[in-house]
Amino acid sequence: SCTIKIYENSVGDAPGDLVYSAAVSGDLTANAWNEHDLTSPITISREDVWISIRFSHVEAQRTLGCDPGPAETNGDWIFIDGAWRVLSQIEEPYINWNIRSVIDPR
Repeated sequence: SCTIKIYENSVGDAPGDLVYSAAVSGDLTANAWNEHDLTSPITISREDVWISIRFSHVEAQRTLGCDPGPAETNGDWIFIDGAWRVLSQIEEPYINWNIRSVIDPR
């Protein structure tokens, strides 16, 4: 399964308020950039926004693409063992997740 989640207003080292969530499992193509248009617009009212991909599967698989690094600040957060952590502080590789967004400035 795969869900896109957008949060704003960080609380310490974790995202704050969930402002958007959409299940996208049936809309994905392997080994390709996948795009999602929000089903309802959101207004970003705070300075920080977390865009995340939540996924699960029954066997070991590569799920999310990354660049070769080095890790940029806030480019490699991961939710693991019940907490948000910076991947480069746990282990190599020192990468950034390939998650992008386009924001309409209206």
